[in-house]
Amino acid sequence: MTGAEAAERRKALGYTQAALAKLLGTSSPTMARWEAAESAPEALTRALGNLAPSTGGGRGPYRRAAAGMATPEPPSAPPARQRRREGLTPPPTPKARRKPTQAPPPLPARKPITPEVQEAAAVGAVLLEDMSAVAERVAELLGLEDATRHARRVLPPPRYPVAACQRCPWKRCPVPLVAAPAEGCCLWR
Repeated sequence: MTGAEAAERRKALGYTQAALAKLLGTSSPTMARWEAAESAPEALTRALGNLAPSTGGGRGPYRRAAAGMATPEPPSAPPARQRRREGLTPPPTPKARRKPTQAPPPLPARKPITPEVQEAAAVGAVLLEDMSAVAERVAELLGLEDATRHARRVLPPPRYPVAACQRCPWKRCPVPLVAAPAEGCCLWR
């Protein structure tokens, strides 16, 4: 028996190379070499003569052929469309589309101006929330060389209208002024 005849006999019995190699106790590459050879070894010839047809062995068309089944026909439409045609699932509802004539939603109402902001605007003070901006402005007005050092030692974080004291001769004024010398300023005394 040649290797090609052994391969045909193996396929007719419904075995794959791996399944037959497992039964014989060899590896799949060895099985492939035996089937490619001009003459099959005696162990393979004897095994193929004694083997019964495989029941569901193999894969792909060999498994279907061994089980006596034909390949299933592909569906004419995707499964979801078939279910919809049969009435098992309702058709999808279209999403609401925005009409081009609709106006955008109105903007939220503006908050009223607080009395502190009105007072600050009246006296010409600046409402600041950032410590670095206060430090730079105070240093500029006082003629300081190191604005950040002065700000770290002197100024609390502002959360109120701030105007720098231009009349302060000292460089360590602890409180920024609001239109007049405030408590804690060197001019307050």
